[in-house]
This record gives sequence, structure tokens and C-alpha cells, in this order.
Amino acid sequence: MIHWELLFNIKMDYKIRVLDIGARYGLHPSWKNLKTDAEFILVDADPKEIERLKERYKNKKNFFILHTAISNKEGMMNLNILANPAMNSSQKRIESSPLFKDENRSKQTKISEVIQVEMSSISKICKKFGDVDFIKIDIEGCEMEALESIEDFSSILGIRSEVNFAKLYPNDVNSSFSEIHNYLLNKGYMLVNLDYLGKGDAWSSYVSENTRYGSLVSTDGLWIKDPKKFVKKASTIEILKMSIFMFLNNGPDLAIWLLLHKKKDIYNSKLNKLKKYSSELLVKHFYSIKWSPSQSIKEHEKIFNQIFDFPYPSMNKYNESEVYNPVENL
Repeated sequence: MIHWELLFNIKMDYKIRVLDIGARYGLHPSWKNLKTDAEFILVDADPKEIERLKERYKNKKNFFILHTAISNKEGMMNLNILANPAMNSSQKRIESSPLFKDENRSKQTKISEVIQVEMSSISKICKKFGDVDFIKIDIEGCEMEALESIEDFSSILGIRSEVNFAKLYPNDVNSSFSEIHNYLLNKGYMLVNLDYLGKGDAWSSYVSENTRYGSLVSTDGLWIKDPKKFVKKASTIEILKMSIFMFLNNGPDLAIWLLLHKKKDIYNSKLNKLKKYSSELLVKHFYSIKWSPSQSIKEHEKIFNQIFDFPYPSMNKYNESEVYNPVENL
């Protein structure tokens, strides 16, 4: 097999490019510990939040802040600015959650003003900034419209989207889990997980934090390209990017499965930054489980050495390393 990465020494795009739609308060937490080359496109419809984000990231050359609403339509959109601006939406919200029985919380959805915002599509953004690897969408009931604005899914490795399990908006398309899940299944994606640990919206305060409770109203869902089909066509760069995404999003088993399926290509490649970071995430995962009864430290090292041409930090080397045991910032 010809290793094109070796021949063309890296005119290809090694940077992870992330599109964050509904970027209020900044980049999604799952990306905040990323330690490899990356570009982030942060999009929000609220002009005040855009100014705050520009100030927040003014010294970051790899951050691009874009003021627009995302939709499968063109033209202008009415945006409802709420007392709690984190819930701004083009739609009027139906309070299906029991949490909003509280008077103070219900005041959060009061409309303080309505502004007009120009609409754009994800495809137009990609034409301007380049193909993106990963997309996060959290735009209060308009997630389905945003997904429908994508003309070409070929470069998009993973998608995080808020999904609703209750009817929160009066229109027919509610960005419900079933709508988004079926749409992405048909585009060749697989559901990996939901950001739900059994703690729903409580109907009373008489619950224990140690048990499941409440009703599931909304959460984030995570989809990636179907791994079995993906590994057959994916480049080494794409495998490394996807493995990093899985390590950062509670999918270490999938990350390791992907890495093992391209182990020879990864081992021989010169994708040093992506390789190094992926290898560090693998080491951290192995060390987090090494004392579990079913695990073998020797097996961990063997797997690592099949994939990466870096020395495995066994025994004291792990704690001696400033990568895994960084110097205190005191």
C-alpha cells in the first residue's frame, strides 16, 4: 500500500476543524482539553453574544466567530431574545418540563425583544472556511433545520446535537430524537451515546441523587459515521481524528477499535501531531483501567506497540512524564 502521507509530506489537512453552532458561552466542553492543531468556527445568532465571544477569543488565531442563524432556508429570521438568553429561539417554547412549574424558572422564557438575523446554511459556512470534521448543534429546536442545510456529509466524521424527547415547540419539526436519529441513520451515521445518566427533569424535590429520577425532556446525542463502513475507506488522518473524538466523548472502546483496524498505516505514518495526541489519550485510558480485574498491563503495552512507534510509558515512566503528570501551575 502506498502511504500518500509520506510522499506528500503533509500538504493534507491535519488540523481538526470543528463547527460549533449555538456557541453561547464558548466552545463546547468536550473540546476544551484538545491538544493538537485545530480550528474552531463558533456560530451564534445573538449579536450581543457574538461580541462577547469575539472579546473572549480575540487572542486566538484559530478561532473564527460568525454571526448568523443556521437554517435550510434563506433570508431573515425573527429571533426571540428571552430573559434567559441561553434559551433564545426562533420558536415560541412550550413548557413541557416539570421544572418550569417554578415561578422564577418560568420567567426565564419571557420574550424581552425580537430581532431579525440573517440565515445561512452549514454548506455555505463550509465553502467559506473549508470542510469540517465535527459539528455540534444546540439551537433550541432548530437542529433539524440545520442538519437539512448540509449538502455534502462526506467530510463530516461526527455530529453532536441537542435532541428533544418531549414536544417543546409548536411546529411539526421539533428536533426530536426520532427525527434527528432517523435522518442521520439514513446519512450513514451510527448513534454512539446520549449525555444522559438517568437524571431527568424532576417532578418533585423528593428524590435521591443516587438513583434515577425524573423524565427525559432533552439531552445531547452523539453520532459518528458507521465504523464498519468507515474503516474500509477512511484515510489514516480520518482514523486518527475519529479516535481522538471518541476518546474525548466517552467512546474509548470505539477509539481503540478504529486504531487497531489501521494499526499498520498509523505505525508507518508521519502524522506526528495527530499520532502523538491519540497515543497520549490511549495511554491515559489504559492507565485509568489498569487495576481493573479483567485488565492486563502487558496486554495494554502490546496493543499500544502495535499501533504507535513511540515508546510506551510503562511503570515509573508514566509518573515521571510531564505529559501525564504535568508540573503544577502554582
